[in-house]
Amino acid sequence: MVPDLPQVGLIARSPFNTALKDEWEWIQNIAKGATLMTGTTLDVSGISSYANIVPNDPLAAVAQKNLQEVGGYKMNADQQKFALELQKTLKMDNVPSLNTTNEIEPLRKFDPNEPAASTDVGDVSWNVPTIGFSTATFVPGSAAHTWQATAAAGMSIGQQGMVVAAKAIALTGLDLLTDASLVQAAKNDLKKQTAGRSYYSAIPANQKPPLNYRSE
Repeated sequence: MVPDLPQVGLIARSPFNTALKDEWEWIQNIAKGATLMTGTTLDVSGISSYANIVPNDPLAAVAQKNLQEVGGYKMNADQQKFALELQKTLKMDNVPSLNTTNEIEPLRKFDPNEPAASTDVGDVSWNVPTIGFSTATFVPGSAAHTWQATAAAGMSIGQQGMVVAAKAIALTGLDLLTDASLVQAAKNDLKKQTAGRSYYSAIPANQKPPLNYRSE
């Protein structure tokens, strides 16, 4: 039996805002078509929207330099013992080496096919030059949003990874405060990256936050 008022939450993702806008309109048209076939009505509320992240080449180069200067970290004997026991629960054929926490990956160009996450940092990056990077706060091989990730992030392994990130962020901030040409280069790159495109949010301008919304 179909209820009188069924509800469903849908999320659409795309590496590019322009493609996502078209895809979301397509999804809504499919829903509208279903209402015509079934003699029902449709009410759509957009309660969240995340723009894709706009990369910034000058900031990426500076952040990479600082990450390499800070370096990674090596696990001590107790951390290695903990990590090896935790890796047994991952049930992987090829378990990554624990030494990867001491490695800094090379700077790579943006690849839209790489795994990504939804974040409101993307909205920020359309309006001001933005940079982000990841450091090792998990035991190598762990996936995000798992108890294994939580277990490592909440102890000294995660803390050491966060210290690496904090030092690299501080050094990058220092570079920006002491080098006006870097700031200008980052601004110029933002203009280049967004040339011919404009920022928009899929959330309607009059949309009230769902937690505070009260129907009249």
